[in-house]
Amino acid sequence: MNEADLDEQVAQVMIGLIRARRTVDPNTFDCLVGAVLAEIQVGLDIAEEQALERVYRRPVGGNVIQFPVAIPERNGEP
Repeated sequence: MNEADLDEQVAQVMIGLIRARRTVDPNTFDCLVGAVLAEIQVGLDIAEEQALERVYRRPVGGNVIQFPVAIPERNGEP
């Protein structure tokens, strides 16, 4: 998705909230806004967690050993 599409989606959410504000009673709208803000917070938490994982996750590969491991001979004994 490009930036214009994302901006259009945000605009549609805002238009929906404005329409809901004009349609529903104040208590219902307050609950609706609370639910929307809770979902936004969840999204922000997920984004923060993903960013931290990218920074602190160990790189994959480089420390893999082949299995089964060949046991080296000792003093010429098999």
